[in-house]
Amino acid sequence: MLIGEVLIKKSLAIHFMATYHRQFLQHLRYFNETLSNVSLAYPGWVVRIYHNLTMDDDEGWKVLENTIDFGDHIDLCNATELIKKLNLADLFAMTWRWLPLLDETVDILMSRDSDTAVIPREEDAVREWLAISD
Repeated sequence: MLIGEVLIKKSLAIHFMATYHRQFLQHLRYFNETLSNVSLAYPGWVVRIYHNLTMDDDEGWKVLENTIDFGDHIDLCNATELIKKLNLADLFAMTWRWLPLLDETVDILMSRDSDTAVIPREEDAVREWLAISD
């Protein structure tokens, strides 16, 4: 299983790749905390999680559902289906974070790793960046 990008409508992309082993589970420890903090730091933004789970991947869905506290700000998007729909070549999973560049509904894109904390310095920099770009 790969869980790809997490991003926000004014879009924040959070990337991580996953397989079912201890290192993957260590990343998941911080994932839900990051998602919660994103909704506090960037109210009104939508987090989109790019993944490659298939309908019959019961273990993958169970891991995802047990990890993420889904709220109104979370949206799931199957990256492999989107890539196929857009007739893109087979993309390396770490590049999924840039798929929102092809999404006409995304106004602003930020990118981050799933285990990277949202810190006040970042929030200040983003506020300044958004103020300049208005």
